[in-house]
Amino acid sequence: ETGAAWSTHHFACLVGYGANAVHPYLALETVKQWHGQDKTQKMMESGKLKKTSVAEAQENYRVAVENGLLKILSKMGISLLTSYSGAQIFEALGLGDDVIDRSFKGTTSRIGGLSLQDIASETIMMRPESVKEKMKLVNYGYYKPVPKLGEYHVNSSDLAKLLHDAIGLDKSVSAATTRDELENDGVKP
Repeated sequence: ETGAAWSTHHFACLVGYGANAVHPYLALETVKQWHGQDKTQKMMESGKLKKTSVAEAQENYRVAVENGLLKILSKMGISLLTSYSGAQIFEALGLGDDVIDRSFKGTTSRIGGLSLQDIASETIMMRPESVKEKMKLVNYGYYKPVPKLGEYHVNSSDLAKLLHDAIGLDKSVSAATTRDELENDGVKP
């Protein structure tokens, strides 16, 4: 029983580490609250959303999670949930040795990461009573392609320009034109 599991990844990890069942009570309550919102009800009345009861909406969530788990299993070539349960076929990323030894014994981790103290500190920071002073994020978590306003990403506009120049892409040829009819598909020899 957990309030922290809501996505198929969460369920897959819990089952992979041996959980026989997962009761995502907070996710089910969230579906109930979503269903009760005026905006949701208006969308159902206007036909933009299919009319459902709370029980049907929660069942839709359960079916979506189940289908997501089946997709995860099928990508790994596993046909039975019992074959996946407790298998610990994961590699931990971003967790330190003390966390691995205490909570994920037997899990491979080729790189280090957060210690138990780091996790405790981050958990405390998320508590509403600990956020007494307003903290302003520099970029609010959004990717901004302008280097001085955001973080650097490999898929930047500068890299795209360099790639186009490297392959000799003729910028006068738009992707909307019949590029296939041009010699070398619009790439300069």
